[in-house]
Amino acid sequence: MQTTGSTTQPARARPDWEEELIQISVLYLALECGQKMPLVGEGASDLQLIESELATMQAKGLIGIEGQAWIVTKEGRAMLGQVVKMCDQLMKFEIFGGVRLTRELTPDERLDDDPLQCRDHVYDPRFAAPGEEDREAKDLRLAMITFLTEQMSEALGGQEVDPRRLVFLQKLSSGRFPRQDFWFQLRLGTYFRDVEKIAQSAYQWRQIDPSSEENSMNAMRILYTAGMLEQRKRDGNECGGCGIPLAVFELGAAQNKQELTKCPNPDCGADYNPPKALVGFACPACNRDIHDGQTRCGCGAIIDRSLMPGTVQTETVAHTETVYETVWGHGYGYYGYVPYGYYDPWDPFVDVLAFGCLCAVLW
Repeated sequence: MQTTGSTTQPARARPDWEEELIQISVLYLALECGQKMPLVGEGASDLQLIESELATMQAKGLIGIEGQAWIVTKEGRAMLGQVVKMCDQLMKFEIFGGVRLTRELTPDERLDDDPLQCRDHVYDPRFAAPGEEDREAKDLRLAMITFLTEQMSEALGGQEVDPRRLVFLQKLSSGRFPRQDFWFQLRLGTYFRDVEKIAQSAYQWRQIDPSSEENSMNAMRILYTAGMLEQRKRDGNECGGCGIPLAVFELGAAQNKQELTKCPNPDCGADYNPPKALVGFACPACNRDIHDGQTRCGCGAIIDRSLMPGTVQTETVAHTETVYETVWGHGYGYYGYVPYGYYDPWDPFVDVLAFGCLCAVLW
């Protein structure tokens, strides 16, 4: 293995957490973003800004030199694999990015025996939709992570979760750090100062009721369960007949080792086990199969048997679509990782323990 001969020194002494995040940035940009890391020539001048960090990574075996370029080693890829796992776990808390703490459920939205729990067939209005701007909504992502890990601190062996690291990983993997002058800003400490400011000003779970920690804890437990259920609703299926979210009903059926075969809405009752599709018949609006006895496609197209066989009368239908950004270019499988899945809405113990173990391994 070769080493570079530069003696460039950092502009300031760096704490460990900054050094670790620079190393993660190198691995992420090289593997996931395909950024070249030449020793000489075009692009090498930017890397001179972090030359001492590259030398440290080489000493650790995270990167090596091949020809005139830095390459990521097997050990470096394994380290980024741990970051992939961490980011997958962090995604579980995105639902708490906008929480309306003062929003009360209406009688139509809440359960009769529990005014704080949303009905299974209604989307929970206490959680802002992705991309929705609401100045009244609070970002409780760090608050929820802190709350859960504090509750499990004994089981986690006293492992503390550093919010600065979590904020940095979220911003890095979602592309919210501008790529222009990235290494310069990183060496200057601009991004780290931004991250520290966010972590310090983040909403704290005890702020829910400063006069009573017990009340704050109860509120966080309620929000945790509601948030985990709401995330399933948003990711899950809707009834093609009445449009209600089906995820919680499907979850209940699966727990009883059954499948949801009909819409639980008594005013709808749509059958989810339709007869076999008619050969050669498909909706021209969405290309879904047409079944015997069907009068309307799930996309809203009207099926009119009085028309010529094989044709479908359509009407204008409004569609809403949420587009999610692809975070990992290679996909989880590249790192030998299977996504963790949903957290248990009612018992976070095992999930938080797994999250804490990841923190311990990575840091």
